[in-house]
Amino acid sequence: MNTYKDKYGLIRASYHNGQLVTVELTSKCDKVQFDGVKHSLEFFEEDLPETWKKQRSGSVKEKIALFCIGYKAWSLKTTGTELDYKPSRVESGMIKNVKVDEHLLRAFLLTDFWTKEKTISNYVKHYNEIQRIAATKSSKGQSAGYSEMGEAFSKFF
Repeated sequence: MNTYKDKYGLIRASYHNGQLVTVELTSKCDKVQFDGVKHSLEFFEEDLPETWKKQRSGSVKEKIALFCIGYKAWSLKTTGTELDYKPSRVESGMIKNVKVDEHLLRAFLLTDFWTKEKTISNYVKHYNEIQRIAATKSSKGQSAGYSEMGEAFSKFF
């Protein structure tokens, strides 16, 4: 799921599989302000204006929630059991400086060469390598495990 904010921070729109699923007012606004922003809201994610895409939100809470969902999907795929991830306070501070999305999480969770421990700390530590792997996966096509992970992800959205 991808979440975007308008350039004024009044509306948050969430998209799943490219389609609008939720719209949320993030601050108090009057009708004139709301009308001025809502006209740029689109049903399909690909039609969003660039001003929205540049304002992609990613609060620490949202990033941690997405990581926890990914971890649960990964544990279901690898062990057959949904395991919850409990982030530490230190990890909360670490994750704020990196991007967290489904594509990067798949690259991290499905690649075992650097670590078997799937933690936020290791995600941040290996972030540059994760970006490289994610870019390689998207340019070469996705492995079977990659698509299975997507099915597990969609269960939680």
